Amino acid sequence: MDKEKTMFNWIKSLGKSTTDYTAKVVNAEEIKSNASFLKEAGSTLLLPGKTIRNAKVETFQEAVRRQGLSDGHLAQVHFNYSASFYVSAFFGAVCLALFANAMVAGSVIYALSTLAIFLVCLANAFRFSFRTFQIRHKKLCSVSEWFARKNEWFPPLNK
Repeated sequence: MDKEKTMFNWIKSLGKSTTDYTAKVVNAEEIKSNASFLKEAGSTLLLPGKTIRNAKVETFQEAVRRQGLSDGHLAQVHFNYSASFYVSAFFGAVCLALFANAMVAGSVIYALSTLAIFLVCLANAFRFSFRTFQIRHKKLCSVSEWFARKNEWFPPLNK
């Protein structure tokens, strides 16, 4: 009986050491951490009601006061965002041309990388255009208001 117990302990310890080694090799703690992060990010994206309930509600003027901005600062920020929009749009156009060139040449990796950079430029252009729209109207408005006014998607470059 004592011999069987010793043998089962050996098998048990071998299984535990193998499990511990495998968890260490695949970095199980990091996987758990990433999974919980993705779960939280997914719930934020897919369940916006939770985020909206916890969101701070303020007006444009309250935000300006909270950040201690003057009209001169707002004009400079508007100009900077407008310039950033045009820089992002320019590099987006360059990436789009490079993407077309890569598609014609048949280089898939090159095409995918330029497409990814184009999408980043497009996202930045949207962000800067939307922020200049909010500053111009002095209102923390929704994206749907910005989207409805297509003639204001390209911000003016004046200070």
